[in-house]
Parts: sequence; C-alpha cells; structure tokens
Amino acid sequence: MGFHRVAVAVAVAGTLALAAVLAPSAGSAPAYQNRQQVRDHIDELRKYVWKGVTDSREVPRADYAIIKDRGDYLLAQLKKQVTALSAAKGAAEVDAVGTTVDRIQTLSNRFVATAGWVRRALTNMNTAAAQGQTALTNALRSRTTSSDVYTRKQTAWAAAGTWAMQDRNSALKAIPTGAIAPARTFPAQAAKASAGSTVATATGLIGIPGGCALPTADVATWVGDAATPGLRAWTGPTSLAAYNARVATALSSDPTGELAVAHNRLLWGVNNAHLVNSHPTDANEAMNTVGRLGYQALADTDSQKRTDAKAALVRIAGELLATGPDEVGGPGIFFGSFYMWVAASALNWAQPGGIRNSEFSELLWVRWMGPYACKLARGDSMVRGANNIAVVTTTAVALTALIDASSRPQVAAALVKKAITADLPGLRLLAADGGTPEGPAYWNLQSVPVAGLLSTWDQIFGANGPVNLPNFTKTAKFAFQVPDVINDITPTFSDAKKQGKSLRSTLPAWIASQNPTAEAVALAKEAATSIGIQQLWWPTASPAAPTLGSATFATSGITVLRGTSSTAWVTAGTPIGLHEHLQAGGVSFIRDGVQWGIDPGAGDYNQPGYFDGLTPEGRRWKYFNPGVEAHSTLSTVPKATNPGQIVGGVTPMTLNGSTVNVNLKPALMGVASANRCVSLAANGTLRITDTLKNSAALIWRWVTPAAATKLNAHAVRLTQGQSSVTIDFSRLPAGAVVSVTSADGKDSDGRTLQIVQVTLPAKAAITLVATIS
Repeated sequence: MGFHRVAVAVAVAGTLALAAVLAPSAGSAPAYQNRQQVRDHIDELRKYVWKGVTDSREVPRADYAIIKDRGDYLLAQLKKQVTALSAAKGAAEVDAVGTTVDRIQTLSNRFVATAGWVRRALTNMNTAAAQGQTALTNALRSRTTSSDVYTRKQTAWAAAGTWAMQDRNSALKAIPTGAIAPARTFPAQAAKASAGSTVATATGLIGIPGGCALPTADVATWVGDAATPGLRAWTGPTSLAAYNARVATALSSDPTGELAVAHNRLLWGVNNAHLVNSHPTDANEAMNTVGRLGYQALADTDSQKRTDAKAALVRIAGELLATGPDEVGGPGIFFGSFYMWVAASALNWAQPGGIRNSEFSELLWVRWMGPYACKLARGDSMVRGANNIAVVTTTAVALTALIDASSRPQVAAALVKKAITADLPGLRLLAADGGTPEGPAYWNLQSVPVAGLLSTWDQIFGANGPVNLPNFTKTAKFAFQVPDVINDITPTFSDAKKQGKSLRSTLPAWIASQNPTAEAVALAKEAATSIGIQQLWWPTASPAAPTLGSATFATSGITVLRGTSSTAWVTAGTPIGLHEHLQAGGVSFIRDGVQWGIDPGAGDYNQPGYFDGLTPEGRRWKYFNPGVEAHSTLSTVPKATNPGQIVGGVTPMTLNGSTVNVNLKPALMGVASANRCVSLAANGTLRITDTLKNSAALIWRWVTPAAATKLNAHAVRLTQGQSSVTIDFSRLPAGAVVSVTSADGKDSDGRTLQIVQVTLPAKAAITLVATIS
C-alpha cells in the first residue's frame, strides 16, 4: 500500500505546522505491517480529532456546534473503520481499511487546522477591537479632537477587523465540507493598521470602532431618517407637543384631575429629591433618576427647571459613560447595558439635535457599543436565546443605536439589524403570555428597556418597521394579576429575587397608550414603580377598573388563585433555561398577610456550578433553592441521576375558576399518571389533591417559614406569632408517614424554613388530599 502517515496538524499561535512523523523512504515496505498498526493509527486519529473539538470549546456556541458536528462525523467514520478492520480477512482487506483511514487523516488534518483558524480569527477580532479601544483611550488622554491620528487608527483597526471576521466566516464555511480554508487575510491588514495606513473593508462587512465587524445593513430600513437628528428617545416632537398641550389644558381647566395631579406629583418628586444634583451609582438608580429628569427636561412648564434638568442629564450621562462596561471599575456587560441606553436617552432628551460633545460620542460608540458589537459578532451566549440576559443586552444595543443613529448611521444600522434579530426570540417569549418563566424579578429587568425600544421604534418607524415586533398587550395582565397588592407581596418563583408589592409599570404604560386595556391603564396611572418618563404616555382612554382574580400564565408556568384575603401561586415545569427550578406543582400560600407556604426563590449565584443544570447530573440541583426540596410539591426520591423531578419536564396546567390542575407526569419518573389539583376557597381554605396511578415511591413536601408541630399521624399545625393553620391529610395510603424536618436553606429574608413531609410508598393508586385551613 505504501501509506505515508502525515503528522497531525498542530496549531501554534494560529500557524499550521504539518510534520511527517512516519514517512517511509521510497521503495520501503508498506507502513502498515499488521492489523494492530492500523488499529493504533485509528486510535491516534480519534484522539487527534477529539482534541481539535475540545480545544474549541471556548469559542461561541454556534461556532462550536459547527466544529463539533464535523468532529463527530470524522469520529463516526473512524468508528466504522474499527468495525471494518475487525471483519477484514487477509492483508489485502486490512490494507484497504488502511487506505480509507489515510483519506480520513487528510480530512482530519484539514479539520483540525481549520478549527484552529476559527479560534485564531476570533482572537484577531478581539485584537482589532482592543486596538480601537486603545486609540480612544489615547485620544482622551491627549485631549485631541475627533479628527486626530487616534480616530484614524480607530477607523483602520475597525476595517482590519472586517478581514478577521471574513477569515472566521471562510473557515466556518469550509469545516462542514472538509474543504481547505482560504488563506487568512487579517495579518496583512493588521500590519497596515499598525503602520497607520488606510485599510479597506471586506465586502459586505462594516467595522465597528472599538468593536468587531458586522454585516452591513441598509440605513433607511434599519434606523430611519438618521440624516435628520432630533428627539427620538421614547417620544418624538409631535407626540411630545401633543402631550404638553394636554397637560396645559389639564392644569388650567382640571387642576385636580388625574393628569394634572400625576404631572405635578412627578415634578414635585424630582424637585424635592434634588435630582439635578444627584450622582446615580447603579443601574436602577440611573434609570429612575434619568427617567424623572428626562420628564422635567421635556414637560416642565418652568423654562429654568427644564434647562437645569438638561444640564444634569448631560452631566450624569458623562458620569455613566466614564468607565467602559468591561473595564476595571466598570459596571460589567450586563448592568452596563442599562448605563448605555440610559446615557443615550439622557443625551437625546438634553440635546435632541445630536450629541454635540464629541468626547461623549466617542465614549458611547467606541468604549460602550464596541464590546457589545463584539458579542453580537461572535454570537456569544449572552446575546443568544430566549432569556433575560439576551433581551436586556440586545435591546440596549438596538435602543442606543436607534437613539443616536445620526452620529454613525452605517454603524447604527448594522447594530440595530444584528441586535433586533438576536432579540426576537426573547421578546416573543416575554410577549407570549405576558410573563417569563424566569420569575418576576427578571420580568422587571426586561420590561423597562423593552418599553424604551417599543416607544422609540414607534417614533421612528410607526407601523413600517423592518420587522414586526411582538404584541406585548398580555404583559399588563401579568403585571396586574401576579402580585398580591392586598398582602403586599410578589411571588418568588424560579430564580426570582424578592420584589415589592408591584411590578414595574413602564411597559404596561406603553401598552396603555397603544391598546388601553383595563389592566394597562390601571398600571399606567400607578406611580410607585414608574421611572418617570412613562408619564409622557398618559392614556387617553378610561376603561372600567380591572378586578383581581385567578389567572394562569401557561408559558411562564405560574397560576395565581385568589380568595377574599388570601392568594396561592402554583408553578408548572417549563423547558429548562437559565433560571428555572425543579418546581413543577409547587405551591406558595399567603393568608391575611401571613405566608404559610413559600418558594425561597434564588440561591447564591456564586456557588460552584449553580448554573450547571442542563442535565440531571448538573450541580445546580444539589443546591437547596433550585432543587426540588425547596418547593411544596411532589417528587421521586432524589438520586445521582434523578434530582427528584425530570429536568425540563413541561407540565401543562389548566385553570377552571379558582381551581388549577397540573399534569405532573412529565416531571416524575416511574408514574403512569400524576395530577395535582389545587383549589382556593373564598374563605382562604387551600386544598391540594394529588391523584397518582402506578407510582414509584414519592415524597410530598410543604415548605414553610412557620413553626411546624406534628399533631397526630395525619395533621400538622403551623404557627407564626398569634396565627396558626393546620395541614390535615386525608386518604393517606398504608405505609405513608407524615413528618416535620428542618430545611437545608433559608428564604430570601434569611428565615429558617421547615418542611412538612409525607413519604408515599409505591402504589397502584393513591389519592392524597391536603387541606390547609
């Protein structure tokens, strides 16, 4: 056969080194002397290919998927040759297998080399971005103008970055076919940029100064009339003029009416808190301060106060932008996204003709937008998927670029297109039933920037945007119905941290201006959670006041049941994501202001492996809060490969009046059927009925901050202060045992928790009824 075993491809600093490690001289005997040598070579190749895969684990998920798919294909081909080798009879057949292995090695060399090129291209993209950031830093230190040498360096490195992106795209395109990737183009362009020469951009791409390259996008389509700077953030000249006219009429003809009172109350709060002198130090404070000052700058009838508010907005924007999101001392990429759109909004409200301070423009577009552009260009997990992190960051990028598109129209268009495309899955999930399976705290995080995006999008495009954004009408119902304002609590399910009695009303306020449902209008007129600027959307309609009642939000996995002075929340299993818990069938309960059943909510995010939960073996499920032990529901007995409920088991829930049925079979191993029926009577009596068939041994739990005392074989008393309730179990099967134990964790207030527990033996049929009264 005369096979020449060519060495493995080794990527060293991005350079492919090919070495012949076993190349027999001319006329020598065939390289494969026996069956074992072929097998040894196959084993070497398997390790070699697998290393090419594992070395790429740190690349963005989409890139890794392409690399791993090709690696899996090559490994499968090698596995076939193991089978063929075992079946081979005689030297000729062994030699034929060896010839096939030779061909696979050629493909493997290309694969490993090209995967290395992908990694190198990503490094080069980061290099170009870092050089742009360095140029900005040097420009600011030397106090030069925007036309200096450093800005030329920004432009040159941004253009060089387009070639790094092209190299990456070419390599990714070659990997699935086994083709040889084209020669890398970045090194030559980087040399030009380093020398201060002009660098052309790669076709179809635009360089982002301080960031990474993106595909070009049509300016008019994606940012509207960017050539004419003006008021674009959250409102526009026509809408603002109409609102101010309404306020003037209200102040003169109806000074005690809702609009006049709300207007005066907001401005009184701004002045009383001396917000013009404030220095926000976190994202929440920045949103609230800038939103209120923005309202004063646009709607106060006192011209001096408008002027003072605008000056404060410019100052605060500068403070927010002073340190980049990923720099030492910066807010980090996630919370920095709030700083970015807040600063852009502040500058637009203060300077609607465009950012007049060139330093602010450089800070916003290079130091801030650059890092987010790189995440979008690479397809980092932070900007992908239907979760709050992706929504918050991509919405911030799109909103910021839309607001100040006149400064850099082509860059803005590319950013808006890429960000909105990445944003849509998360926006659609948020709009599906108005809530989120990640819990109310994460609903709050998303709702304000989304409201800003929707209102700005409407101002720029009207009904003619490049894509149709989802309809968010249902968010008002979620925000109105899920909290218990009577008992002053919002439920903590999934990784939701404790909230106040209300959810933010900014997004419902926008809905009220577009589709004035009763819930939206009621929340729009609620100032407790307002960021101020939403006052500009004061609804014109006055529907009848909504009523609190039982409601279900199937996509979010939460149902609320209401009695006269009591509320129960029931959770369902949802597709596993970033913040979900093993909480299918979980019940929380409050009556007359006392919490008797509780979901402790989020655990410590800093615990090792807390977010390692996509498999049953994930460390996440070993921790108390996300695990099944923290939830008042049914589970199997936890084992190493079964944390008690099936990870990602989707459990449908159906609401009928004040009763909800949850199908728990998808969440429980070893049961033929499992249904949980939870009902809440007007007088506050809560009844939980679990109907099981052919079930494995199960555990029934009730998690409570109350002191629990077992009264007898079927009853437990819960006591808090002078209040008490009793859990009474009926139809307990033979062998069932009721007990009380201390929980391994605490709730969000640091309270010690106890667990009322019923161990249920494996049975053909069980109907267990728990009544809490």
